[in-house]
Amino acid sequence: MRNSRMQSGRSRLLLTLTVILLVTSGCWSAREIDELAFIMAIGVDKAESGEGLEVSFRIVNPSQVVSGESGGGQNTGETSFPVMVQAVSVVEAFDRLRERLPRRPFLSHIQLVIVGEELAKEGIGGILDYLERSEETRRSVNILVAKGGRASKIFEQARPPLLSRSGLAAEGLLRQAPDVGHAPQVILGDLMYTMQSGRMDPVVGVITIIESNSPSTQSLPAQVRLSGGALFRNDRLLAYLDEQEVAVLLAVTNELRRTTLSLTGEKGILAGVRLRHVMGKVDVVSTDPPRFAINLDFEGILVQANATADNNVAEFLTSTSRDVETLLENRTKALVQHLQSLGSDALGFAETLYRTKPVVWRRVSSDWESLYRTLEVDVNVDVKILSSGNVTRYAPPAQARP
Repeated sequence: MRNSRMQSGRSRLLLTLTVILLVTSGCWSAREIDELAFIMAIGVDKAESGEGLEVSFRIVNPSQVVSGESGGGQNTGETSFPVMVQAVSVVEAFDRLRERLPRRPFLSHIQLVIVGEELAKEGIGGILDYLERSEETRRSVNILVAKGGRASKIFEQARPPLLSRSGLAAEGLLRQAPDVGHAPQVILGDLMYTMQSGRMDPVVGVITIIESNSPSTQSLPAQVRLSGGALFRNDRLLAYLDEQEVAVLLAVTNELRRTTLSLTGEKGILAGVRLRHVMGKVDVVSTDPPRFAINLDFEGILVQANATADNNVAEFLTSTSRDVETLLENRTKALVQHLQSLGSDALGFAETLYRTKPVVWRRVSSDWESLYRTLEVDVNVDVKILSSGNVTRYAPPAQARP
C-alpha cells in the first residue's frame, strides 16, 4: 500500500514538472523587436491606372525614437517614413512591402487607416474585411476618408507642426476630435458592426489637406484638417456632411462630448457658448405608422459675451439659452430632412425600432427604405446655461461726428 502511494506521488510530481516545462519552454512564434517594422498608418487608394490599389504605409523610423517618446529630447528628425506599393489587393500589398523592408511588417501598433475618395466611392468592404481578419490588427484602429483627394497625397505631403509617432497630424487631431465635435471618431470594430447590421448608415471622419495660398508658407510642409463626415451606404461613400451636421449627428447618437457655438442674439449681442454634458436620444412616439422624437439636453457655459450696459445678466442667459435651443432645433430638423432626401438612416431610427419594438420592426423592415423617406420626426431641445462667466459690459460707441 505504501509503495502504491509513493508511486502515485511520483506520478503526480512528474506530471506537474512536465506541465511546468511546457509552459516555460518559450514561444515558437516569438518575435524580436529589432526584427519588426512597426506600421503606424495605412493609406489605400484606387490605382491611378484604374486597376488595383495603391497602398501607402507609414513606418516608424527606429533611429529617431528616443526613450520611447517620438521626437523627444533633442530628436529633430523624421519619426516615420512612407513606403508606397501597388498591388491587386491589400493582402498582396503586404507581400510587396516585404520585398522592400529588411524587417517583418508588424500591424499591432497601427493607429489609423485613410481611404482615398475615389476608392471609397467604389467600396471599402474588402479592405475592412482584411483588417478585421488580421490577427495583429486591433479593432480600435481609426478609419478616415481623404475628402477630394488621395490618401497617398496626405502621406507624402502632410507633416504635423509637432512631431508624432506616426509622422501624421491626424494622430493628434483624432485625440482632440471629441473636444471639438466637428468630426466623428470611428473605429474599425464599430464600423464593421454598423455596416453588417444594415440598420444604420455609418459616418466616418474626413481628413483634408489645407492648401496654402500665401507665398511665405508655400514652401512649408502641407497641413491637414479633420472636419466633417463621410456618409456611407453599405460600404460605399454616399455623401459628405459638414461640421455643423456632424455635431448634431453626434449629439443625437449620444457621442458628442462637447462643442462650441457662436451666435448673434437679441440687440446684436455676440455670444459664445460651450455645450457639454450632452444627452441625446431617439424615442419611438407611435408605431402605426412609426413616428419618432429626437430629444436633446445640453448644459453649457458662456465662454464669450459682449453685452451692452442695459442688459440684465439673468435675462441675457435666458435669452441666449432660447437662441441656442432654436438654432439647434433648426439644425437638427435640417439634418433629418437632408438624410431623408438621401435615403440614409444615419441617426439610427431603424436601430431604435429594432431594439425597442422588435415586433414592429419585423413588420415594417421590408418596406423601411420607402417608409423612412416620409418618416415624421419631432425635435425637442433643452439648453441650460449654468455659468455666466465674466460678462463684459460696455457702452455703445459714440457716433462719429460728421
